[in-house]
Amino acid sequence: KKVYSNYGNTYRFNNKPNGLRHWAEAGSNTAGESGTPSSFDAMADEAIVLIDPDFLFLGPFDLPGTQVTYKQPAAASYGLGDKWLSFNLTKICGIDSPCVTTTKNEVSKHYSVGPPYIIHVRDVPKFSKKWSELVPATYDEYPELYAEMFAYSMAAAHFNLKHERVDGIFTGCMVNFSRGEKALQSSAENFINNFDSSSEKVTQSHNGAQSCFDFKPPPLLHYCQRYPFRLNNGDWRVFAKRRVSHNILSCTSDPLLPWPEGGKADSEPGFERTTDEHWHALAVCAVVRGVAYAKKMGCASTEKH
Repeated sequence: KKVYSNYGNTYRFNNKPNGLRHWAEAGSNTAGESGTPSSFDAMADEAIVLIDPDFLFLGPFDLPGTQVTYKQPAAASYGLGDKWLSFNLTKICGIDSPCVTTTKNEVSKHYSVGPPYIIHVRDVPKFSKKWSELVPATYDEYPELYAEMFAYSMAAAHFNLKHERVDGIFTGCMVNFSRGEKALQSSAENFINNFDSSSEKVTQSHNGAQSCFDFKPPPLLHYCQRYPFRLNNGDWRVFAKRRVSHNILSCTSDPLLPWPEGGKADSEPGFERTTDEHWHALAVCAVVRGVAYAKKMGCASTEKH
């Protein structure tokens, strides 16, 4: 059998479709507590929410006005567009696939989406298999970051799984920060003011990520970028996920703190922060307190045993 993909294991984000497929196949072949097959077909009213590893819950996940059912998925609106329509779809999807005849209008309405994806469990097994099969060929033609997201859209089009696009269910990356929140500035500056006291006050867990906000934030934070902001003395601080120690959740690891931002000139007193800076500070607050709260709860459980 000819293997025309040369991506090997170099495309790290192939773990998303393969991970979902593994979960689906393992779950559909596992016996339940009674010893009977635990089939996804029996889960008539359940859906899964697929997120990236750099998502953090800011509150309960909800989709007001949106109902996900069998063959009717939903996902967050993204501006990926219809670039994949220019790919060699006959080779990637197969000459008889509906993916080949998908229109720009259909992409705009249903397939320009990204995580969180919300899919009915009965759709997951066949969809995840097709998604994982399409990624290698997609990456061969488009060896870039978003190959797996385009392959997701192609797999959805292949099965005519027209997604309802949902706005406002996450923030922090790949979407615009929301504007005009009256409590945005005060929420951010409540966190920033802690730096005037001590690092211990900055890293207190409080009640986790949700405690950073004096208003209702979106359900999820996607912290995929760098988040620079200024302290009250004008010094810059930054959080970047790839700089975080791999043992950050160890009970003996140091608390997570944003680092001094190299290459940025510190500001003189009296400066004004931008709206994006306030959001950056809140993103950092959510990650710092989320990690601290996870360690507090997990390590307390360990200590009891």
